[in-house]
Amino acid sequence: MEGQYSGVDILEALENAHNYNDYLTRLIRDSTEGLIEAGFKVLPDIDSIPDESLPFVFSLNVFEHIEDDQRAIEQIYQKLAPGGALLLYVPAFHCLWSSLDDKVRHYRRYTKKTLRTLVWPKFSIEKLQYADSLGFIAALTFRLLRKDATSLTAKSIAWYDKWIFPLSRTLDILFHRFLGKNVFVICKKIPADPFMLPLISSNHAPLPSGN
Repeated sequence: MEGQYSGVDILEALENAHNYNDYLTRLIRDSTEGLIEAGFKVLPDIDSIPDESLPFVFSLNVFEHIEDDQRAIEQIYQKLAPGGALLLYVPAFHCLWSSLDDKVRHYRRYTKKTLRTLVWPKFSIEKLQYADSLGFIAALTFRLLRKDATSLTAKSIAWYDKWIFPLSRTLDILFHRFLGKNVFVICKKIPADPFMLPLISSNHAPLPSGN
């Protein structure tokens, strides 16, 4: 649609958010064993992937853009191998909804409860927690001051990433149960065939535990 905001400017600004990007990279690596970092194939859509063929799927700040997120979960479940791992990382708390959410066409923000509901009962939850506790305060302030999305610039994002995000990650040790700008879940596919469960338990080490 002509004139529709794409959010490319924010994505370009986030390219230099090194602390944030390092955190997401570590989160991906901690979510699975033996992740191959080279030689990925690029496919046109999820239907091009054979069923039960993927050991790991991750999605970072994507599901909030999908209108039927339950259908998307069902498609991922179909493509994951039995016991395969899934990492979902999404924006948290509807109270943080701002003009930026409208501008980038978010359908929702999540909580631990709604994220748990999304993946259960097809997945067993290994870790479910909030992230970026100071980001919650920053985003709430942004909303209360009714700041426009254009207030986010490459300079302001880089400043937050350099000075605030590292401190926020430290505070997450205390506050990850209660609040954060984002929320994520690490979970494993529960096979439809219960006889597969013993085989999965013997072939897969446990993912990082958490509440």
